[in-house]
Amino acid sequence: MRAPAERRGGAWRDRHAIYACLGQTLYLLGDFSKASAALEKAARACPDEVRIVQKYAQARLTETIIESSVEDAFEVYHAIAGATLKI
Repeated sequence: MRAPAERRGGAWRDRHAIYACLGQTLYLLGDFSKASAALEKAARACPDEVRIVQKYAQARLTETIIESSVEDAFEVYHAIAGATLKI
């Protein structure tokens, strides 16, 4: 079995699109925790893909609003996506 660092290159990196699509589908279906998990994998594989990172941040924002508070959700979003908040 390969180490996680090795999976980030090559075939592992190519799978980010599959995880991004899965995350988007789960997000649209309202399964925000599973959407967050899939989008996190995509965002970790390709941290330079701004739209994927933003979608991951949005999924976590929505998930956190449901589970906690709006204030906590904004903190989570900012931790993932940075200072620009686009909802």
